[in-house]
Formats: sequence, structure tokens, C-alpha cells
Amino acid sequence: MEHSKESGILPLPLNLKLQNGNQMAVHAALLWGTDHLVLVDTGVPGQLDVIREGLEQAGFSLDQLTHVIITHQDRDHIGSLPELIRAKEGKLEVLAHEEGIPYLAGEIPLIKGGAYAESVKVNTALHDGDDLPFG
Repeated sequence: MEHSKESGILPLPLNLKLQNGNQMAVHAALLWGTDHLVLVDTGVPGQLDVIREGLEQAGFSLDQLTHVIITHQDRDHIGSLPELIRAKEGKLEVLAHEEGIPYLAGEIPLIKGGAYAESVKVNTALHDGDDLPFG
């Protein structure tokens, strides 16, 4: 895919193959600049290879990924975050709203479904009105 190497934004569909053979698209996004590649949301659990393929189709590699922004704590937004952190050997900056951090830390159950998320460390707590240095 052709894109500006300087900076940009792209949708990153993370297609999930359902048991009935159909697909469901989970919509993530990529933001990049000269010193960062940011994934916004991570799809459902088990999508590391789908994320890797999507990055490659967009002209990037998983090695280039520097940050993940989690928009909210639904399973289809946070699911592959633990896998990404492991794949990046902890070299991934995770940003999430302060109110979402207890869900991501596995301290309280997710609102939808009541399950607990696999605990991850959020490096940067975001607050309403914050300006981010991306995009």
C-alpha cells in the first residue's frame, strides 16, 4: 500500500473468522510519524498474526510498532494487547484512559461479559482533554 513515510493515518481492519465461516471486521487504526508507529486498539484475543499481516500490508513491520492506544475496555479493542506486548518483549508503550486502567490490569471485570482481562501494564494514563503527540 502506498502511503507517506512522513506521517499519516490508515484504517486497519482486523478480520476475525467466525466458526460459521463468515468474517467479522474489527476496526483498528494506524497513526505514524517519523519517530512512531501507533496502533489504536488491538482486536480480539488471538489476532497477533492478523495484526502483523495488516501492518505488513500497510508497509510496516511489527518491529516498527512503538505505541498502542486503547480506546476502551471492550474485548474486541483490548483482546490482543497481551500478545502484542509479549511479541514486542515489553518494548511497546501502552496508553489508555485512566478509567480503563483497572480493567486492563485485570483488577475489575470487563463491563461486557464480566470476564477479567489478562493483566497488562499501562505506561501512560490518559485524561479527558489530553493532546497526544501523534498524527
